[in-house]
Amino acid sequence: QTCALTLDEAPTLAEYLSHHEAPDTQESRLRWMLRHTLGSPEAFEHRRHELALLRHGGVGPSTLVVSDQDVVDSFLASVRPGGEVSEYVRSAQIAAVLGGT
Repeated sequence: QTCALTLDEAPTLAEYLSHHEAPDTQESRLRWMLRHTLGSPEAFEHRRHELALLRHGGVGPSTLVVSDQDVVDSFLASVRPGGEVSEYVRSAQIAAVLGGT
């Protein structure tokens, strides 16, 4: 189900939950964040597919064996200390001062 709003009219979390008749869960919040704050509306399902490939090497069970909670847990693990995103941000140079700027 897609939201009829454009990115320029991003809904608040409460509006999103109401529109989708969704409970206020980690999954719902993550789907809202990916779609409306990060501009990645397909990221949740892409991560599910990635997890299925990592777990099964692309052979055997479909992505249906990767639960919504598995996807949420994967995103959370990536931003915790030691996770991929956490390590990237820790190692990255977020900004640089050049001259007088």
